[in-house]
Amino acid sequence: MDAAILANDRCNCCYVLRGDLRRRTGQVQSAEAQYREALSIDGDDVGALTGLAHVVGKTEAAQLIAKALKSDSADPRAVLASLKWSDLEQSDRLESAKRLTDEYPDFLDATLFAAGLEAQAGDLDSAIDRLEGALSELPTQKDAIPMFVKSAMAVVGAGGGKKVSDLLASHHNRNAVEPLVVAIGLARGEAPLVAKEVLEVARDILSRSAHVN
Repeated sequence: MDAAILANDRCNCCYVLRGDLRRRTGQVQSAEAQYREALSIDGDDVGALTGLAHVVGKTEAAQLIAKALKSDSADPRAVLASLKWSDLEQSDRLESAKRLTDEYPDFLDATLFAAGLEAQAGDLDSAIDRLEGALSELPTQKDAIPMFVKSAMAVVGAGGGKKVSDLLASHHNRNAVEPLVVAIGLARGEAPLVAKEVLEVARDILSRSAHVN
């Protein structure tokens, strides 16, 4: 992204992608700067509007999402953002999320959002199915790993710890989320022998999760 922007500093899509990458790795202030730079080039860019909505206050986020929907009401990023910030009942939010995943099966953010909602609703089997599908795509969509970890821990917190562990143990892409595997082991009182860097990330995953079972 740095090289692409150096070659063309008016490419708003590059700023959006760089913002997404930084947001997903916790660099919130830097991500905000990237999204605002993209919007200075194209004020109606849905990716920039919805990305920025993730890193600002609730009032501004609502305004950004409304603008994104006005720009393109059918864009799945705008629809998902509106679901995340809506006042819908949980059951209605889940049904809307399911429809979005049916319409856009390759949109991992929607898939993982739906998995978290299904876990909260007690439908652990459906949540695991979505996690399994997403895990298969992670090697080519590495930027979705933080969202995958968050959704997986939501399933663990809803009582699906064994199901998540079994999925990760048997899946050929388990190494893509090794810190998650370690985090679940730590929650069970295990002391896995792994690299210090992996252990630190695993501990951070646990600290960000309200509770696990």
